[in-house]
Amino acid sequence: MGENGENPLVAQFKEVCAVPDDVAVQFLQFHGWNLEEALHTYFRNDGILPENGHAELRRRGVDSPSTSNSSTDEVNFEQARRFSTSDLGSSSEDDDEVNGQGFLHNILGWVKTIVTLPFRATQLSVLAFYDLLMSIFYLFRHPALSVSDPQGDVRSFVDRFNEKYCPSGNHIDWYLGSYNDVLQESKQSLRFVLVYLHSDHHQNTDRFVRDKLLSDPARTFFRRNNLLMWGASVRTGEGYKVSMNLRNTTFPFIALIGMRDNRMAMLAKAEGDHDIESVLYPMQTAIDENIGHFNTLREARLQRDIDSRLRREQELEYERALAADRAKETERKRVESERLEAERREQEEREALINKKERLQRMKAKIQSSLPEEPSSTEECIRVNIRFPSGEKMERRFCPNDSLELLFNVTLSHESCPDDFSLLTSYPRKQLHCSPSWYREYASGDLDDSPISTFAEAGFPKASVVLVQDNEA
Repeated sequence: MGENGENPLVAQFKEVCAVPDDVAVQFLQFHGWNLEEALHTYFRNDGILPENGHAELRRRGVDSPSTSNSSTDEVNFEQARRFSTSDLGSSSEDDDEVNGQGFLHNILGWVKTIVTLPFRATQLSVLAFYDLLMSIFYLFRHPALSVSDPQGDVRSFVDRFNEKYCPSGNHIDWYLGSYNDVLQESKQSLRFVLVYLHSDHHQNTDRFVRDKLLSDPARTFFRRNNLLMWGASVRTGEGYKVSMNLRNTTFPFIALIGMRDNRMAMLAKAEGDHDIESVLYPMQTAIDENIGHFNTLREARLQRDIDSRLRREQELEYERALAADRAKETERKRVESERLEAERREQEEREALINKKERLQRMKAKIQSSLPEEPSSTEECIRVNIRFPSGEKMERRFCPNDSLELLFNVTLSHESCPDDFSLLTSYPRKQLHCSPSWYREYASGDLDDSPISTFAEAGFPKASVVLVQDNEA
């Protein structure tokens, strides 16, 4: 196949690991030109061939397919050269002898091929079955690279990057989340993402980082475009996954990621060691060409925010109006309830007053029907002149031993007597204790609970005047 650089296995190993030809050949030779095993060993050992690698190569005696083919070609070429440089001046007998030997040799070769054909077919079948078993074995023994801790891989890269290239500060503001996290942040904040894939073993990495990635023009470019900076080492699972996703073939490698047609896409990339101007110019052009989409999304999002805010304000205003209406309705119901309650109480009070008056009228009628006869004028008696608030008067004779309650009953039975009244002596003016206990319900004043005395006990003269006082007047 020619040189190792033309070998497809070598080319694939170089494309994934970004290493020189000799390193790729060493790893492939160590694993018998098994690309998957060679890649696993490279990433598992951080690009270092195991210590017994060279001894293992010598023990196996394995060489590259291109080298083996070249050796075979050299042998065939040597044989052809020998036939071509044979003595052209030999006799015809020698030619016949040579031709005979060649014909015999060809016959023996065909016979040998026919006899050994079943054995070779069996051998090839066994080798194919062996290769299948080994493939299954390697598949389960060395699973594909997986991302176990994406954020840990990114933080490890950032820490080592700052420690090596920025010991005095002035760091790049790297995004510390995973690759998927930074893409989500780009969608949310409508910012472009600059992805940097770092390869420690590439000969141009240090110069690119120090002289270009950390240069003032690059930092100005990052700040002016408000980029989300994300980086990872391809020696980690997260970096390797992104490297395969972005299909980078060499280092240094940076890519610009942004929104296009409502999906995330790689807008520009730079591979290899180039001048910083030739790296930043196409990226700035890609940003200028795609910033309109971001602006459209930003305006649409702003309009949605304005509409949402207006809806919220309208909803709040509606809620306030509804709350005010509810408060008015509650107040109306409260006032109505209080009015109805007042009317109910008034009705109850009226009914109670009517019932009270009716009871009092029944009591008056009962008392009036049970009044004793007035004593005759010939008997020793006490004449009481009763004066009502209306100006009417009445006179009644009482025995000295009669209770003052009889005076109360006589007064109550008169048609001019108010329902709530008190009896007072004219001189000296004082209230008489003559109301029975049942009258407590109808009197507004305080009634004495002491026993009611008789006329004689009260010291009534033979003739006296009693005033009827209306307590409700």
